[in-house]
Parts: sequence; structure tokens; C-alpha cells
Amino acid sequence: MLAEPEDVDTLIKGIEFALKLFETQAFRAIDAEPKLIHFCKEFGQGSRQYWVCALRHMTLTTYHPCATTAMGVDGTMSVVDSKLKVHGIRGLRVVDPGVFPLSVSSHINAPTVIVAEKISDDIKREYGLEENSEGGINHTEL
Repeated sequence: MLAEPEDVDTLIKGIEFALKLFETQAFRAIDAEPKLIHFCKEFGQGSRQYWVCALRHMTLTTYHPCATTAMGVDGTMSVVDSKLKVHGIRGLRVVDPGVFPLSVSSHINAPTVIVAEKISDDIKREYGLEENSEGGINHTEL
């Protein structure tokens, strides 16, 4: 996590902005003070090194990762094909939000279920299971 220096710089700029709020009249009126962590003291509280240390100890992902498994026609620039089969590995598919081309702005559960349902129908079709009168696959045939 935070392998890219640009990510660290961006987060530190955000911290510096937030700390400036403590200098405002509104924050001073209520005697607001930042709560500093105590496990990066060796770097001097408030220094850049202190904040880098704090970021490395306290940041984590709070989102559902998506768009991590590129879809494409070959394995040189992608991981899976349009049927979500992993290039070069027979019998393996990735059916999760990693195959989304972009991160969605909503919760990812519903779109993930939609992708899973579509691929489950593709898999059943691939194995010759019959479609019902509505054009869907009979799930009870498995």
C-alpha cells in the first residue's frame, strides 16, 4: 500500500489542508486540537516523516476493489476474455468486480450478481444445458 510517491504526496497535502482548519476561528472557538498518533514519535510530531509513518501505519482500503482484472482479446494486455476465462489457464474464470472496466459509483453487489448470472448462463450453455421457454437456462438441471 502507498507504493507510489504521488499517492503519499496527495495524502500529505490532504492532511496539511485538514490541519489548517485548526487555525480557523471556528476551530479555535471550540479549542479544537488535532489528535496525533503516538507510534511515530521518532520522526517528530507533525513533520513530513511523521505523517509518512502515520500513513503507512493507519491507511487501509475501505472500498471494494474493482477494475483490477483487464478484459481483452489476448493475454498480453488483459487477464480475461469476454467470457471471463483467464488467458492461458484452461478451466479458470474470474467472476468478480475485478472484471469491471471502471469502478462503479454505487455498491458493487448488484452489478457483481448480474455479471455472475450472465457468466453462469454462459457456462451452462457451454455444457449444453437447455434454455427454458423464457430464453433463460433452467437452473434446476444442474
